[in-house]
Amino acid sequence: MDAVGKDDGGGASGDDPTRVLAWEDRWRAVPARRRALVLDVVAVLLWGGVTLVGESGAALWWSVAAGALLALRRPAPTLVLLAVATIHVLTEPNVFPALGCAAYTVGVRARLGPSLLTLGVAAVAFAVAPWPEATPMGRLLDLAFMVVLPLLVGLYLRRTRQLLVAYRDRAEALSCQEQLATERAVLRERHRIAQEMHDSLGHKLSLIVLHAGALELGGKQGAQAELLRRTGQEAMRELRKVIGVLRDTDAGDRPLDHADQRAWVELVESSRRAGVPVVESVDQAVWRLDPVLRRTAHRVVREALTNVHKHAGVVPTRLFLRVVGEELRIVVRNAAPETPPASTAAGARSGLAMLAKRVALLGGTLEHGRLERGDYVVVVRIPVGEVSASS
Repeated sequence: MDAVGKDDGGGASGDDPTRVLAWEDRWRAVPARRRALVLDVVAVLLWGGVTLVGESGAALWWSVAAGALLALRRPAPTLVLLAVATIHVLTEPNVFPALGCAAYTVGVRARLGPSLLTLGVAAVAFAVAPWPEATPMGRLLDLAFMVVLPLLVGLYLRRTRQLLVAYRDRAEALSCQEQLATERAVLRERHRIAQEMHDSLGHKLSLIVLHAGALELGGKQGAQAELLRRTGQEAMRELRKVIGVLRDTDAGDRPLDHADQRAWVELVESSRRAGVPVVESVDQAVWRLDPVLRRTAHRVVREALTNVHKHAGVVPTRLFLRVVGEELRIVVRNAAPETPPASTAAGARSGLAMLAKRVALLGGTLEHGRLERGDYVVVVRIPVGEVSASS
């Protein structure tokens, strides 16, 4: 038995894929700014350090400058590429690694238009560079291997990442739509049961009123009182039975994973990891609302962010959740994309239409549309008092 246990432990430590996943989870748990700082330091030390090999004099200092510029490659990728390319063209030091790193960053982070413009400027610079011994073919090969190839690799990885995010968002949207369809069916069934309750209990309650009137007129008050009591008890038993069916017995036992603050943070951070700059403003009073309201707010924001990913892409987005008086107000606003999608998929924003019906059941309203500046906004208003009282 001991030998088996040791073999299992040794095998797990050798090629266990969970270790790779655990390492990736720990890396993603680090805040985005710290991850960016670590990667920038590695880029400067690695690619910038390689440029210093074999350099001396003025060329050494130009190589140091090219390596130091890599620290700014995230906020200004195109400017860093142009600056490093200028150093390479005018001074001709060994800045090939730094130039390739800058070109790769342009492909990953810059938009397509600025990327192509920067590539064109770099091509002109390589063509007119004062290199007496360089042949046209040599200039073309330098441009291809030092600028074009790293930039294309960056564009390919960026496109792959966007496709993965789009597939994940589509799967989440389909799951949300299926869940909403199920909830709508449950709500329809509950409405039907409530109507039956109204019809069945209405008759017995009307009998109670008639019996009470008979008591007022006098006569056989003892028999009428007993009949009144039995009829009332029968009505109450039916009422408890129907309400027991209508009550969501799983709601109290099921943890509200999607309504607590940690799930909210994960919802926003997942969009930020996808590249969407999300700015949030959440009133702390929201967390003290009824679970039904918190659950609805979470689903509204999730659907709105999903639409941002699908229809706008990487654009600035603002979230606003406030309890204003007796009203919960939710606003999700995203900037207009620079290049609008060529076509809109069938059923686009249908999730918002289903959420509007859910919000209407709570006595609220959901409005969405495009503003004059091109921004898209989703506004939800739900009365707080009515939901809390009904709950």
